[in-house]
Amino acid sequence: MRNKSGFTMLEILIAVTIMAIIMGFGIPYIIGWMPNYRLRNAARDIHSNLQLARITAVKEHVNCAVSFTKTGGAIDGYEIYLDADNSGTQDAVQEPSVRTVTFPGHPNYAESPNYNDVIFDNDPANETNGSADGVSFNDNGDGQPTVIFRPNGLLSGASGSVYLTNNKNGQKKIVVNTVGRIRIQ
Repeated sequence: MRNKSGFTMLEILIAVTIMAIIMGFGIPYIIGWMPNYRLRNAARDIHSNLQLARITAVKEHVNCAVSFTKTGGAIDGYEIYLDADNSGTQDAVQEPSVRTVTFPGHPNYAESPNYNDVIFDNDPANETNGSADGVSFNDNGDGQPTVIFRPNGLLSGASGSVYLTNNKNGQKKIVVNTVGRIRIQ
C-alpha cells in the first residue's frame, strides 16, 4: 500500500481563508499605526542629528550649527554645518556642511519615509521666542531658526524646541536646553 503525503485542496483553501481573515483585521490597524510610527521616526531623526551637531562641535573644537531652512514661511529641512567664524550663518567655502536633510515641500526633497505625514507644528505654548513655524530657536543672520553648539558641548544662545505633529493629532517635542542636553517629549 502506498503512503500518500501532502495537502488536499480543501486544506489549502481553509488555510488561505484563515490567513485572509487575520490579515483583514490586521491591515487597518497597521495603516492607522503608520502616521505615529513616522512621527516617532522623524523625532528620533532630528534628535540624532542634533546629537551629531553637538558631538561634531566637541570633536572638531569649533562651533557647529543646525539651521532650519524655511521656504514660504514653512520649515522644509535643515542644514548641519561647522560655524568657524561664530556668525550663525554658513560661509560656503570655509564652513563645510556636515549633513543636509530635506522634508516634503522642499525643492530638493528626495522621498523619505521618515517625514511623510509629519509637519512642523506651531509652537503650542508660544514658548521662548513665540515661534510660528514649529521651531523656537533664535534666528540667525539669514532669518533661519538656528541652534549652535559650542566646542564644549554647551548651547550658544537660548534654549529652544522643535515641535512636530501628524495627521492623527500625535505630537512630539524635541527640546535642547542651555547645557546642550537634547531630549524628546
